[in-house]
Amino acid sequence: MNISSYLGQYGRQMRVLVLGASGWFGRTALDLLFRHGVETCAIGGSSTSLSSAHGPIRITPWRDDLVHDFQPDTVLDFSFLTKDKSLSMPLAEFKEANEFLTSRLLKLAAMPSVRRILYPSSGAAVSAEPQTDLELDKNPYGFLKRQAEAQLSAFVENSSETKTLSILRCWSVSGVHVSRPLSYLFSSLVIQALEGDIRITSPTNVFRRYVDVSDAISLALMNFQNSGVSTLETGGDLVEALELAEMVRALVNPSARISVGPNRSDLSDSYFSDGLSWSKAVNLHDFTPITLETQILNYASSISDK
Repeated sequence: MNISSYLGQYGRQMRVLVLGASGWFGRTALDLLFRHGVETCAIGGSSTSLSSAHGPIRITPWRDDLVHDFQPDTVLDFSFLTKDKSLSMPLAEFKEANEFLTSRLLKLAAMPSVRRILYPSSGAAVSAEPQTDLELDKNPYGFLKRQAEAQLSAFVENSSETKTLSILRCWSVSGVHVSRPLSYLFSSLVIQALEGDIRITSPTNVFRRYVDVSDAISLALMNFQNSGVSTLETGGDLVEALELAEMVRALVNPSARISVGPNRSDLSDSYFSDGLSWSKAVNLHDFTPITLETQILNYASSISDK
């Protein structure tokens, strides 16, 4: 079953609350939900209206009465402050803000109307130990994500009502709504290729697996067919940065130059999952993910259209 079939079968019965709707993941989810006519309430940091191929999408700030009146049965929470925020704000403030957002989600999960929660987490959470204060200092984003995973899982597992939690651990992803594109290897390589000069500056080999955010969200939604708690880690084909750069150049701008920094060592920056849960979900749902080549072309096209 693909996502169109899934939302075609279940989407008309869903009332979906999207938190963090203005961000990369939130906007991707809105595109997906609006394309399939799913009744949606979009919550963001400020009032705004997004244009889409499916008509205007209204985003409003959080209001208790708005959420209560909407009575969602499904919550997609993309509101967690991202890793880069931990570098630009005091640790205590970053911790307090994200713990507030987690407590808000737990209150939402307790609403009688809510049956399904999609929680995007991160590969950074895999090595984090929630009980270790030192880990908070070393890896605040991963620590707090892991803590939130544990709290949400415990709530759903101990709930007297039937609720489903789909945890989506994202490692490396692509997508047309990417925020701060120069901060990510994938999008920065495409931008550089279009400009004609691709620079590999990492002193080590960099290995990643990429999936499109829309595919990640789609599979996490389809995991709602399972009861209780499920965890999906993004996978995809394993690729090294120079290999990816050469692929980007071939697809986007064959005349672009590629330069590699001097004294590049054989050490590795390996941030990727084993891909097993991704492959299992793809096979289970007979899902066809967007290929790496198409991810590259889609992002290049989105830049050209702006």
